[in-house]
Parts: sequence; structure tokens; C-alpha cells
Amino acid sequence: MRVNHPNRSRSACLLTLFFSLFTLSGCALNPGNQQTLQAIDKLDTGLQQRLQMLEQQTQHQNEQLSQLQLQIQSNKQTLARLTTNQQKLLTLTENRSRKAKPELLTEPDPNQQGKVVLGSKEWVWLDAAAQNFRARVDSGATTSSMHAPDPVFFERNGSEWVRFSLPGAGPEATTDDATPRMIEAPVVRWVRIIQASSDVAERRPVIEAWIQVGGLREKAEFTLADRANMTFPILLGREFFKDVALIDVGKSYIHPKPQPPQGNAAPETRPEQSTEPDVSGS
Repeated sequence: MRVNHPNRSRSACLLTLFFSLFTLSGCALNPGNQQTLQAIDKLDTGLQQRLQMLEQQTQHQNEQLSQLQLQIQSNKQTLARLTTNQQKLLTLTENRSRKAKPELLTEPDPNQQGKVVLGSKEWVWLDAAAQNFRARVDSGATTSSMHAPDPVFFERNGSEWVRFSLPGAGPEATTDDATPRMIEAPVVRWVRIIQASSDVAERRPVIEAWIQVGGLREKAEFTLADRANMTFPILLGREFFKDVALIDVGKSYIHPKPQPPQGNAAPETRPEQSTEPDVSGS
């Protein structure tokens, strides 16, 4: 029977362990394995860089999305304002289309198709001044105009008002009629007027005033302007007498001076603001 020597077994184990370590160290030092590890490191670095780029792109897209959401919200608000303004404009247009025709205080001549005949010059009664004035009736002018050489604008109850002195009726009038009258009225709106003799638009305030000529009584709009070079302080344009009066340019002062109204003057009211332009040769 053969017996193993203890020292010999220990030596064999040490040789086996040494051989294993030598084999592993040889594998680690293999150039092929080193290239593989380098390739893995390079791939890992590339993946990290790609991940960073994706994160930056995602952040940029999130910022763009936030800006688009803000723009959409702003567009919604703008659309709501435009819708509101359109509804107001439609309401204003309907109200103007329903505006009653001027009140006729006397029966018109049946031969004139129910319309009042006015001369090229007429006496008019102005409620705001409580006085009669000479006025020119001009079918070539779109809007009516009133002489205001020294307008003073001020605020009253949160609204814009104007104060001006309206001169008398002219050299042919009596002394009492020629006395200037101070008028205060709310500014209804502002318009741009282009004179026939000029290409430059002039910005003018517009007021409303009750006026009477002959048997025709109406609350009309007047632009305020310096008419110092004009003969008449008041000019009546087409907007005043259209559809209700005819103009006989060969006659003047067809109607007598209007009498002051007896308790039938309507109170002054401020209509809705409007920004529509106006063009006239007045």
C-alpha cells in the first residue's frame, strides 16, 4: 500500500495555484483583451455623450412647447377681444340703422314727396346756445360743421368735453343775435377731414347738438373747426338733411327764424364712441 507524503501534497497545491495565477495574468496581459476593454470604454463614453445631447434636446423642446402654449393663450385672448369688438360694431351699426328720422314740426308740401325744401342759406335754432344763427346748407359737404376758434378740452365725469365760443350770426344779424355764446358739449368722437383744397387730413372733434331749421328738428353731429374765413358760423351737410329735405340753391331763407322749442328739447346724451374716419369737403 502506497502512502502520500504530506509535504509532497502541499507542494502540488502550490504549483497548481501558481500555474493558475500565471494563466490569469497571461490572459490580462493579452493585447486582444486590452483592445476589447478600450472599445467598451469608448462605447460607454459615446453613449454618455449621446444621452447628454438627448437631454439637452428634450429641455429645448420643452421650452419651445411652453412658448407655443403662451402664444396660443395670447391668440385666444386676442380672438376674444376681436369678437367683442365685432359684436359692439354690429350693435352700433344696427343702432344707427334704426335711428329715427328727424322730427317734422310742420307738414311738408305734398308736391315735394314728403320732403322739406331748404334754401342755400337758412336760419337755424341751436338749443345749446339758445339762439338763432345764419347757416349755409351745402349738399356738397358730407358732415355738418360749427365754428369753434378757441376750443378748450376738459374732463367731466370721466368723459372728454369741449368748451368753445360760438360767434353771432354775422353782419346782417341784429346786435342781440351777434352776441357770442359759450357752448359746452361732450366729444362724441374724433374724425379726420380732408379738405377739397388740401391733401392733408385734419383731425377734428365731433359733438352732437339739437338744431331746428324751418319745420325740421334733429339732433345732429357737428365737427368743430375754425371757420373764421367763412361767412357762416354753421354749415349743414348732407348727413343732416338726406332723405328728409331738398335743396333749392336758387333760394335763401325760405323758412322764418325758428321759435325756441317749448319744452320739447330732448336732453343731451353721449352716444357710444366710434373711431370710423370721415371725409368731407366742408
